[in-house]
Amino acid sequence: FLDLSEIGQSGNCKDGFASGSYGFLLPAQDGIIFRINLTSFDAFDTEYLDLSLQDVELKKFAGGIQDGTYGYLAPMQDCCGNDLRKVVRFRLDPFEYVDYLDLSVYDSTLG
Repeated sequence: FLDLSEIGQSGNCKDGFASGSYGFLLPAQDGIIFRINLTSFDAFDTEYLDLSLQDVELKKFAGGIQDGTYGYLAPMQDCCGNDLRKVVRFRLDPFEYVDYLDLSVYDSTLG
């Protein structure tokens, strides 16, 4: 098994996908995405992005998809039932945060 505490993270992951030789664990509550090298399957070859360092609202996601170049995270509701509104896009390789789309610009009932 892979122990993420070896790299100082515990992760609260809900979903994931694979692309190339990497597996991606997607955040449920803490905004941290993990990229696992599936060839070595070693914690020390695992990278992570903390999205909350870019925007404190980028923490809770319902799941995600990928298109081979980017990964996308779908927002979920907060504890009060309010729809969160920011869809995140990140590069798969190189593994880096890119940007987000604020859906409340298009639908004022969100957020």
